[in-house]
Amino acid sequence: MIDTQAEIERYLTTPPRWPRFPDELERPFQAARVARRREAFEADALGGIVIMHVSALVIMMARLVPPQQAVHAYLAIQGVLTIPTLLLVRAARRLPQLRRHIDALSVVVALLALFAAIAINRTLDNPVAIYHALAICIFPIKLNLRTDFPFKIGALMPLVYLPALLANAFLRPGVDPVASWLAAILYLTATALSLSANYRMETLARQIYLTYARESLRNAEIVDANRQLDTLARTDGLTGLANRRDFDARFAAATASARAAYEPLTLVVLDIDHFKKYNDTLGHPQGDKCIRVVARAISESIGPAPAFAGRIGGEEFAAVLPGASVETAAATAQRIRSAVEAMQLPHPALGERRVVSVSLGVACLNPARPESPEALMARADAALYRAKRAGRDRAEVDLRVVGA
Repeated sequence: MIDTQAEIERYLTTPPRWPRFPDELERPFQAARVARRREAFEADALGGIVIMHVSALVIMMARLVPPQQAVHAYLAIQGVLTIPTLLLVRAARRLPQLRRHIDALSVVVALLALFAAIAINRTLDNPVAIYHALAICIFPIKLNLRTDFPFKIGALMPLVYLPALLANAFLRPGVDPVASWLAAILYLTATALSLSANYRMETLARQIYLTYARESLRNAEIVDANRQLDTLARTDGLTGLANRRDFDARFAAATASARAAYEPLTLVVLDIDHFKKYNDTLGHPQGDKCIRVVARAISESIGPAPAFAGRIGGEEFAAVLPGASVETAAATAQRIRSAVEAMQLPHPALGERRVVSVSLGVACLNPARPESPEALMARADAALYRAKRAGRDRAEVDLRVVGA
């Protein structure tokens, strides 16, 4: 596995002579280019057919050849270019798996266009033929610039088309050798210049792609950093629960949702019994450990989302249970109390064999009687204080909404 960021910077700083990325970068780059070539494939194929027909039509209208030879040229276009190209286009439409090989399809269509042009040229008599042969030099230009082949394909294509072009220029009887050499020079020059342009275009495309990729990675890092900062801003650093600010916002939103959906919502508030004595006796590090233990017990007891909990004060916590009835919330409160007791954290300030405990208050939002989050919190707090007055290490429930 490569370091993508480092590889991008290395390539942008010192691009290699041969335009090629490591596989991890090459695959998405080629996928993006192939997608563009898929869009252009049919337009290029059908455009080549139109150009060849216009060429044949000009030859016929200008009476450059006898009608019989013009018919031969037209038939050559149909057999060599039109019919095979239309079959390829139709196959690519009906068989999507063929479109994964769009470069091969484009090479075939380009070569069909070349051989159609040579076939037309072979039907012409001198001196017209040489002018048409000279015009075929546009083929390598179109191949390397308009078709946007990868440079590795463009560099191999001359091995296929140059022999055919040179043979057409030199092996025809009665052609002036000067004209043949002129045609050869044009073919070679057009090939060299268009390949050079293709190389520069691909190198530039790769640099643009990497620049965009680098900025995308940087933006992703910024988004991730902002997300982490947002999480830190909403999380209590000691317990990992929601902090007071985030809890209040989520509590208000959950209350509004419960009222809108006409569903119950239960609030459980709790704090650690005699925590100041525990802290004064054992010190703040042990006090922090105690708070973390209680927070873990709460998280494990309330269950998965949409239930959530937060630390709303020094040793005070609250949990919101959307959709839970008072009976369900009371059972959850007892589960929290038992979980804390099961931790068996000694509380030396209360004497031997005494352990840390919690007191809890429970109140339920009645959807039939809309109530503000503050009012629900006040009722849960009142239940919590009743638990404390009753001797602590217990849960008290506000029963005023049961059965309402």
